[in-house]
Amino acid sequence: MKRTFPYFLLGAGIGGGIALLLAPQPGRRLRARIRHSALAGADYLKDSTADIRSQAVDFCCHALDAARKSSEAIDLQRCGIMAAVEAGRRAYQKVVSA
Repeated sequence: MKRTFPYFLLGAGIGGGIALLLAPQPGRRLRARIRHSALAGADYLKDSTADIRSQAVDFCCHALDAARKSSEAIDLQRCGIMAAVEAGRRAYQKVVSA
């Protein structure tokens, strides 16, 4: 669906342009109508692009935040494991030395 949407928009634009060209209107009015439609399409694309960029930035921020939290959790676990290993070494040395 996502891959076909740009083709749909392109087809709609071409079809709209052809419909405007074949409409029985005077030249000035027709050109004004074409210009208006083209500007409306350009505005729509700018707004859509801005929305997509915003969503991409939000996704990246959430992904980076999740990666940071994961890294912090791993570091915390690593510190706990290292402390447990060190405590085990000390206990072993205490038993061996006794």
